[in-house]
Amino acid sequence: MRDNIEHPAPSLDFLHISSNNNNDTDIMHSTYRPRHTHGFEKKPVTKNLARTFAIRINRDITHAKTAHDILNIVNRDLENFDGVNISTAIHRLASFDMAPMMLKEIRSSEEFHQLVSKIPSKSSSLAIRNIANVLWGFAKLEYRSENVLDFLCNCLLYHKISQGLPQNIANSLWAIALLRYSPNDRVMKAIEFEIQKKIADFTDQNIANCLLSFAKCEDYAPQEATMLCLKRELLKKIDGFSAQALSNSVWGLSKLGAHDATVFKELVDASMPLLPSYNAQNIALTLWGFANVDFNPGKDCLQQVCDVAQKKIREFSPQNLVRIFTFLDTCFHNLRPQGILQSNLVWSLSSFEAYHPVFDDVVQQAIELLPHLSAQSVSNILWSFAHLDKPISREFLSAIASNASIDYSDWTPQNLSNAVWSISVSVSMQGVKGQSDANQKLFDLLSNEICSRLKDPKTSSEFSCQNLSNYFWSLGTRLESPGLPALENLMTSALIKMQDFKPQEIANISWSCARLDYYNKAAMNLIAGSVVQKMDEYEGQNLSNVLWAFAKLRHSCTALYKAASTYIPKKLHTFSYQHFGNMLWGYASLGFKDSEMASSVKAEVLQRASSGDAPESFQLANILWALSVSDAMDRETWNFLMKQISSNLNVKQETLTQVFQSKLILEARSPEQPWTIPDSLEDIAEKAWKDITRKVRISEFHSHVSQTLLDMSEEHEMEYMTPDGCFSIDIAFPKEKIALEIDGPLHFTRAGEPLGDSLARDDMLRARGWYVASIPFYSWSSDDPDSNTKLLNGILTRARSAVNA
Repeated sequence: MRDNIEHPAPSLDFLHISSNNNNDTDIMHSTYRPRHTHGFEKKPVTKNLARTFAIRINRDITHAKTAHDILNIVNRDLENFDGVNISTAIHRLASFDMAPMMLKEIRSSEEFHQLVSKIPSKSSSLAIRNIANVLWGFAKLEYRSENVLDFLCNCLLYHKISQGLPQNIANSLWAIALLRYSPNDRVMKAIEFEIQKKIADFTDQNIANCLLSFAKCEDYAPQEATMLCLKRELLKKIDGFSAQALSNSVWGLSKLGAHDATVFKELVDASMPLLPSYNAQNIALTLWGFANVDFNPGKDCLQQVCDVAQKKIREFSPQNLVRIFTFLDTCFHNLRPQGILQSNLVWSLSSFEAYHPVFDDVVQQAIELLPHLSAQSVSNILWSFAHLDKPISREFLSAIASNASIDYSDWTPQNLSNAVWSISVSVSMQGVKGQSDANQKLFDLLSNEICSRLKDPKTSSEFSCQNLSNYFWSLGTRLESPGLPALENLMTSALIKMQDFKPQEIANISWSCARLDYYNKAAMNLIAGSVVQKMDEYEGQNLSNVLWAFAKLRHSCTALYKAASTYIPKKLHTFSYQHFGNMLWGYASLGFKDSEMASSVKAEVLQRASSGDAPESFQLANILWALSVSDAMDRETWNFLMKQISSNLNVKQETLTQVFQSKLILEARSPEQPWTIPDSLEDIAEKAWKDITRKVRISEFHSHVSQTLLDMSEEHEMEYMTPDGCFSIDIAFPKEKIALEIDGPLHFTRAGEPLGDSLARDDMLRARGWYVASIPFYSWSSDDPDSNTKLLNGILTRARSAVNA
């Protein structure tokens, strides 16, 4: 809270308030004209006469028919106003139902400012009820002046609050909260003291308003004792609560994080008979309150609330509509059996949709209200779709994408990143090929705006770590690059904030770069350093994605993999089977070996699978392949994995090829052991492997090598199939059993070291009696044929010497 200067009593040194210091001064007073001729004569009056005047003025104010009638009274008689007259005038002005433009006109009027400036001089006649009415009026009129509010709150402190009734106390707190005013803590503590002292006399509306107000005071947290007495009194009087009081209480308690299951259950029970009378605001506050604290009110309550919501859907404001989406998101995402709330009454999206069509109605209403929805609201609705695990309505996407009035330059980085992330989640559900034209159009609009801002260091600095990570993830999910310059700008923005990224965000960036095949050496080194530094914050998914991404981009970093090897055995419980596979693949691909880490993973996998946690066959095949390539396979693990994989009747082709390749690798490196595949898999696995082997593609580099050999009169065969049909050799000299493998960049790390699968290929060919030589891309010259001839001569000379030895 703001720490005001404390006065021993309310100060009368009040700054003059005129229309010149208010933002509303641009409105002309065209609706009424001041009247100077119908008032009392402006001359000194006695005390009794002043009292008579005040009574008459108050009667005129209370009988006024319009706000302008009250302003005319102010213009006529302000000199004779006392504190009660001021309070009554402000309260009555606020009581009229006025459109925003009318409110602005009233606030900007000279009469209103003169009325407000009169407050300090009449403070002695302001009782607590009058102060509360003035504060309430300011809140309703949306009038906020720090000077005036400071003065009134100092009046509250100066003993007057102790004279207040519960209604005065609750109204004062409500006004302070609604005006987003932050008095010093002494004022708030004094209000809390009066609440605790007089709680027995608080009505349902007083209790609900206090809860609502404390929830809206973002800079102040009420004392635990105050919350306890409010909750106790709520439970005593809950049977008499109105619909408004119930919904405000749910929202306030939820916003304050005061989740007491007993209180919420009582609120649900009290709400049930009143639900048909709930208006759109009551429904939205109630549902949002439940969702915010992951409280499940039960299927009966929710069905009835949604029935009422469906009937009144057209009464929902844009803000309340977003609250409904928040509720649906939380209910269907967090309150499932696997979510954080365990209850017999939790439900899933599919079961809920089976009996209630409210979701479609909410979406339709959102489409109709789209011109009135803020950027925040649109992005929140899109975000809710993503968390509902539900593809975004094509109609809703089309409405947004085709709305020419939406100015994306007005969207905040958070709005942009949330929206682009959400529509990309929708793509991940349907597949890239299944996305709608509207999704692509909207993504292009959002992406163009993001890229435009990332060009400028000033606007790019406004993107948070989460914003940048979300955009990276979206690009990777869609396999859609905005172009190298845009990616460089995106990465530059990320590098500046590298030390501030969370593990999930680092993992998203790494994963996306690998998916897009975007390599930035400096970025990879910085990411590796960040991961090593914060290794204890990483869990299975994030760490496995990073290790997978480094291997996919062929960036070998010993420090990273070494640090991970030490850490992984401590965090095995955070890894899923998929995470184990991705992590081990990273080690195997880059040729890193750690037998101790591999042993701990094998033990964990066997223990889980044996206890009934059945993995998918493709997940086990990933683990199988990686352990085989890394020389970390043993007979017990092999037999166990073979049994698990063969028990699945629908084994994918990729899984079958991994199984057979693993067998070939192990037979080549450990021929003394029997590496058998179950009969149900062996034939189809062998066929799958051989089918892949026959699918060959001859690169330009491959053709150049072949032509050079022919120019050297070296007869050879291209893509020679070994007699067992298991391998196609790039260039073979069958009679001499010399195999030349033409290895492009994808066979090596960025530092030029051969990858794990290339080393395994060579071992499998050697096990068949072949001499294997690699011709790496970096040794071949595109413009020096003589050096290429010399290279091949040297390779063949060494090969023939070895073969003939």
